[in-house]
Parts: sequence; structure tokens; C-alpha cells
Amino acid sequence: MRKVAIISGIGIIAAFFLGTPYFFGQTNQSLNDELVVRTNHLLQSKSESLPAAQQDVIARFIIDEKVYHGPFYWGKDANGKSHFGFGRGYFVSMAKPDDSTRQWLRAQGLQSNANNWEDRTAEISLLGEIKATSHVSALSFKNSDTTLSWQGADTKIMLSPGLSSLKANVSIGALSYDKELATLLVPTAHVNVKLNYKDGLWVGSSGLKIPEITTLHSSKAEMNVSNLLLQGNSNVSGSLLSTVITLGAEKMQIGRVDYGPFSYDLNVKNVDADAWLKLRDLASQYDALMDANSLSYSLSAEQYHRGWFSSSAQMVLSISRPKPTGLIKRQLHSLAKQSELLLIGTEIGKTLPTVVNKGAQFSIQPTPAHAEPSMFQLNATLAFPKVLQAEDIGQLIEKAEAHVKILFLADLIKMATAHQSPEKSNDDVTASTQTLLDKWVSSGYLSQNNKQYLFALDYSQGKLSVNGKTMADTAATVVSDSVGAVMPSAAVVTPEKP
Repeated sequence: MRKVAIISGIGIIAAFFLGTPYFFGQTNQSLNDELVVRTNHLLQSKSESLPAAQQDVIARFIIDEKVYHGPFYWGKDANGKSHFGFGRGYFVSMAKPDDSTRQWLRAQGLQSNANNWEDRTAEISLLGEIKATSHVSALSFKNSDTTLSWQGADTKIMLSPGLSSLKANVSIGALSYDKELATLLVPTAHVNVKLNYKDGLWVGSSGLKIPEITTLHSSKAEMNVSNLLLQGNSNVSGSLLSTVITLGAEKMQIGRVDYGPFSYDLNVKNVDADAWLKLRDLASQYDALMDANSLSYSLSAEQYHRGWFSSSAQMVLSISRPKPTGLIKRQLHSLAKQSELLLIGTEIGKTLPTVVNKGAQFSIQPTPAHAEPSMFQLNATLAFPKVLQAEDIGQLIEKAEAHVKILFLADLIKMATAHQSPEKSNDDVTASTQTLLDKWVSSGYLSQNNKQYLFALDYSQGKLSVNGKTMADTAATVVSDSVGAVMPSAAVVTPEKP
């Protein structure tokens, strides 16, 4: 009896160590297949899907993947470093262009010193949580008038079981871009993401922080921005989407002039989430069809070898473009595309009113910490009635209500005038700026309080007013006066008094 128990125990242990790697190999393969399907769905929504016979492959990226099965795995990453752990498995993925693609990219001026353009690892826990890292190699590009150097990026990602939530931290390397006499320098950037998948949308928070951005012209500093922040927070509640996007910076230097910190919030409320999803997909389809040379992307699993303790896979990301297949076929394809564009455009026109039919509101305003910027302040709102009966965009505009207030110093117009006419002296720029501002004040488009200028626009019940005065073709007249800053002969239209 004791021998039977010992033999049974040994058998159970052996079955565990032999059976569980096989089981996890099966689950890992299923996960791999699901990721291929999801990736293709995402890629095809951004491009025009073409039959294989009507497309030419212009680039191929080979993705070699090694999977070490759990529950105990001992794998090696792309650099040969060993990793031991307990879980479903350990993934190592390496992506690189194939030889013909590498040669073609090099001929265009794009290349990387690394053999693998991306290295990725992922650990899957027994409960299905995924911890992944990614390293994108440095890239360089150079042609007759453009030079670009980018030091790559490193990413850490955590996905919850069922892929329902995502956390990511991205460190982006230095970027240098030169075109003719203009230069853009970004020493580093950081991205933080915390998202949840809810009602078909990824909602949560995401932020981009850039310590410094510098632009040069003829090797002289033109603009410098310090601690730029772009932050977004979104949520879906009761099928309504709300979003707050914040853009700000600690300092902006243009030429030799310093401007204080600024920070603005874009608030979006009461957007119909289902209608927004439909509109987003329709817009992607429309954009893809508009481009006659739009590219098509597809990811396929070319090989998959599943062993007992480890598996290997090779996937291929193909980038294709439309292939000329004869005059008649091209004409038929063009007619089909035009017909589809018309249908999608009509559907977009019908869907747009439904996006805002639950009382959508949009507003831009300074954050409380920066309510009094030294040079420029903007407050704007756009609102729609809660029960919106609109069948097209024209009726949508008629029912909207908008209010805009722009408060600025003369320095803002002076800066724009100097940028448009660099050959002018400082005195000439000052005189031209004051002449333009005096025109706008006398025409009623601006009101002046000491050195500050106010532009207030209100639109309600189909009527437009500027600074409290009802005006016809106001926008066109303001544009005409703007041109007058550069072309003094432009006519000034005096508004009618109410």
C-alpha cells in the first residue's frame, strides 16, 4: 500500500511537471492567436483593405518569438540574460526588417545600427497578468535636405487578466531633426498611461511630459519651451463620454522674450459614447479611402512550433500598397471607391448629430493655477441642447450655442507681425502692430483696456455678435483685416450698428 502511494505520488508530481508545461503551451498559443486577430482588426481599421491580388508588398518585418512554458520557466532575453520565474510563461520577441526591406529602407535614408529594431519580453502570471518590456533601437534618417536622429524608446507595460486594464511607462530618447536651416531638438520625453477597457473604449489617464523643446533657425535659438505637459483623463458613465485634456508649460521663450507659465483645460462632457465609436470608425474608413495610395497592414503567423517546455513562432508584419492591375480594373476600383466614399460620407453626416444629442458641451479655459497668463487668455464654450433634433450638419450648427473670449497683450500681435515680416525693423513692427490694433478697435472687433485687448464672440439661436454688436460676415471681415497687416491695401469693412 505504501509503495502504491509513493508510486502514485511520483506519478502525480511527474504529471504536474510534464502536463502543466503542455497545458500552458496550449493557452499561450491561444493568446498568441487572439493577439494576431486583435492587431489585424486595429491595423485594418486604419487602412484600406485590399485583396491580395490587388496589392504589392513594399516592406516586411519579421518577428521571431520564443515562449518558455510554465509553471517554472528559465528563459533568456534578446541579450542572452537568463530569467527564472513561476507562471504561465515567459515571452521573448525580436522584430527586424527582412533583408530586402532593410536595403529598401537604407536606400530611402532610414537605418538602424541594431540588428533587431525592437526587443520585447513578457511574463504571464498564473492568473493571466502580463508584465512586458520593450526596447526600440535608435534610428537615423538622412536625405538631401533632411537629417533625423532618434535614440529609441523603452517601455514597461502591465496588462490585467483578460486584457481589461493597461498601465504603461514610456521613456523616449533624444530627438534631433534638421531640415534646411530649421532645427528641432527634444532631449527626452516621458509617457504614463493608466487605462481601462469600458464600453468599447479605453478610458483613464495618460500624460506626456517633455522637459524641453528647442527650435533653431540658422543656428540661432528661435523658441524654447520648458516642462511641456499634455495630460488627458477620460471616463464613460451611463454611455456618456467625458474627457479633460490639459496642455501647459512652465515657460516659453520666443526670441529673447520670456513668457510666464500657461495651462489650459479642454473639457468635453455628455458625448454619446456609442455614436462616437461609430463616428470614429467611419472617419478612419473615409480617411483611408481618400488616399489613393493608402497602405494596407497585416500581421500573420507564418510558423508556430510548439514543444513541451518551450515554443517558437515567426510572424510577419506586411505593409502593402495598391497594385495597378490594368485600366479596366483600376477604373472599376475607382468607381467602387467613390461609391463607398459617398456612402460613408452620408453616414458620417447622419451620425455627427447623434454624437452630441445628449447635451454635449465643449469648453477651453485656463486652469485655476494659471488664471492670469501674462500674454494671452482664452475662454471658449460650445454647447448643444439636451434633446437635439438635427438631421444634418447645417441644423446642428443652427442649434449650437458658442461663447468665446480672448484677452491678450499687444505683444502677441507684435510677435506674429515680426515673424511674418522678419525684414522689418523693431520700430516698423511696432508701428504696423499698432495700426492693425487701431483698425480692429475702431471697427468694433476689439475693445481696449490699457494694454489689454478683448475679443468676445457670442453665437446663439443662429445669431452672431462680436463685442456685443450683431455683425454680418464677421469672420470673413476679421480674416480680411488680418491680411491687411501684411497687405495694407486690403479693405476694412465697418460693421453696421444694431
